[in-house]
Amino acid sequence: MVPLQILLLEDLDDDAELIDRTIARAGIAAVVKHVRSEFTYLNALQHEQFDIILVDFALPRFDGISAVRAARLCHPDVPVILISGVIGEDLAAETLTIGASDFVLKDRLERLAPVIQRWAPQSDATRQNG
Repeated sequence: MVPLQILLLEDLDDDAELIDRTIARAGIAAVVKHVRSEFTYLNALQHEQFDIILVDFALPRFDGISAVRAARLCHPDVPVILISGVIGEDLAAETLTIGASDFVLKDRLERLAPVIQRWAPQSDATRQNG
């Protein structure tokens, strides 16, 4: 089984570990590249290929909307899923109009695996084990 290649933009290590565990517990085979800053995110977008891009909405000195736009420029066909601690309905709708594929609230991470499975390229990697 070929694992999904996932880019995760998240400045908080604890949140990144929680997201990693959520993906693993769902039985999704994935290699998650965790980046913490605008520079490392843009570098990864320019030099690597990904199946899914996960973006924390609220980052210091870089925002989720800019991150979605950058992903769309480099990888127009790769799903971008916003992950946020707090996002209002209007802002969520705006992110979808500028190119986000979906969004998941951090306090509802149980939604992350089904969202990844919905948007991931069809492969064995997204089939749950067991």
